[in-house]
Amino acid sequence: MKYVNKISVLLSLLVVVLFSACNADQEGPLYTEGKGLSFVSSTLNPLVVSPSSPTFTVDILRGTTEGELEGNVQLYAYTGSGETEQEFPGCTVTGYHFADGENKTTITVDVTPLAIGQAITVELQFDSENVAVGGNNVTEVTVSKDYTWNNLGKATFYDNQFFYWYNEGNGVKVDMYQAAEQPNRYKLASPYAEFNAASWPASELEGFTKSTMDGDFTFIVQEDGTIVYNSYRIGMTYTGYGAITLEHPTSFGASASYNRQIDEKTFQLAPMYYMEESGAGFNCMAYDDIIIIKLGGE
Repeated sequence: MKYVNKISVLLSLLVVVLFSACNADQEGPLYTEGKGLSFVSSTLNPLVVSPSSPTFTVDILRGTTEGELEGNVQLYAYTGSGETEQEFPGCTVTGYHFADGENKTTITVDVTPLAIGQAITVELQFDSENVAVGGNNVTEVTVSKDYTWNNLGKATFYDNQFFYWYNEGNGVKVDMYQAAEQPNRYKLASPYAEFNAASWPASELEGFTKSTMDGDFTFIVQEDGTIVYNSYRIGMTYTGYGAITLEHPTSFGASASYNRQIDEKTFQLAPMYYMEESGAGFNCMAYDDIIIIKLGGE
């Protein structure tokens, strides 16, 4: 396998703005009187439900534990945002019930009409007169329905840009899955977890530190054999430049041709290792053998 030259050679400064995001309000409610209700947060973390059980629960708090209390919650589900917002019908939510002595309960939301791969926003709301002072009267959450994943067994994952030194260049073994509903969609179970659990020698990764890492990595093989994928945090920060993400070349207007399926069991990725904080990146978008995934083989 051909390895890439020293990583410092590939560092190129970019002035590219890809994404921006808002931090969700995760502050807890303040209770000051009565039996006031509150959601834990005004915005919940995104959720993924399974096709076989397309439901999820949401916590509700109240400011006292005295007596029983029950009631209903209003639900509004929609797709898009702003001018593209459109109501998404058919989702339901149960009522809430607090037993005597309880100050926390849950409601269950059913999103059965949601299609696999589709995302909606679910908004839940109490009647205003039932809400605690300082509490959250409304909460919302983005929900998507997952695929049915068939386990293909172990794959060997090689990152020859940063971890060519690990395990004498033999990569790491990770579980690989294929979507039953979309067979050209694949998932690797946390491919960078073992790399990030190891000690990093300064001789190979001087100036790099560990940071937040994403979990499963999903990619799609298109009809022409090229591969697409979303932004993915590899759990590495380069001092002075920021955290590194895998970005697809099309995000930079570059060719996707080096991101392709090689044969039935071999896949190749050639990403931009991007650092949004500084607009810099390790440009590997036109090289072979940067990231290799080999299903069931060495």
